[in-house]
Amino acid sequence: MIAGLLVLLIITSCGNNVNEADNYLESGLAKMYQSRFSEALLDFDKAISLDPESAKSYFYRGNCLQNMGKSDASMKAYDQCLQLDSTYTDAYYNRGLLKEYLLDYNGACADFRKAASLGKPNIDDKTRRCN
Repeated sequence: MIAGLLVLLIITSCGNNVNEADNYLESGLAKMYQSRFSEALLDFDKAISLDPESAKSYFYRGNCLQNMGKSDASMKAYDQCLQLDSTYTDAYYNRGLLKEYLLDYNGACADFRKAASLGKPNIDDKTRRCN
């Protein structure tokens, strides 16, 4: 009986964390779209602390950091997103844009090609420049 209640408590608390993480993610997105990047970053970090397996939270953390001009931290966030979900097409594309900005054209092309292979639409303008 006690073991059953413990399992129920664990399952319930995990679900609540994911729901709470989603709330922070949505709040961060609203702030990011208002260019309130520092505030948005705090929300994305809180979402990640509640649900560290959320590729989406890492993706938007990367976007936010990229908008703040923090290239190294942004790259790490995209890398973590892709480690959690290797099919996250937009993360390949955005990481490719960041690599292109940092003049890593080979790395950018690899990411753009991967995004294209996963079905990213309208990426021909990026991949046609790749050798």
